[in-house]
Amino acid sequence: MISLPELLIFGVLCLIFLPSILISWMLSTAVARVPAGLRRISPPAVWLLVVPFFNLAWNFVVFRQVPRSLRDYFTERGGEGPGDCGEGLGLAYSILSCFILVPKIGPVAWVAAFVLVVLFIIKVHRLSREVQNDRSFNPQESPS
Repeated sequence: MISLPELLIFGVLCLIFLPSILISWMLSTAVARVPAGLRRISPPAVWLLVVPFFNLAWNFVVFRQVPRSLRDYFTERGGEGPGDCGEGLGLAYSILSCFILVPKIGPVAWVAAFVLVVLFIIKVHRLSREVQNDRSFNPQESPS
């Protein structure tokens, strides 16, 4: 029989890790949709975001390389592409996530970081769906 304290600890751990797991899943899926030759980061590497405290540094890598991979795809396909593909949002989120640990400003930084990561995920998801739906593009046969 599971005791109440064990159940509470399990619940707290789920609440702590669930957002990281969902974000990692969404971003690794987005990167996996980009052709391998255009990826700036591998899909399994994104999952390092789940590691506590290490993720504060790894955010700066993942939240910049995923949009760059998407931008490289759209550039290679032809044309300018959709701007920075969320790189600015990702960088702002990475910076704010470091301030979550600072007393007194942590709650404000958390709210702002939450809003930014939601906007980032929406943008990356929309762009990765475009990549998935673009069956006509083959990066090996691109016009260069």
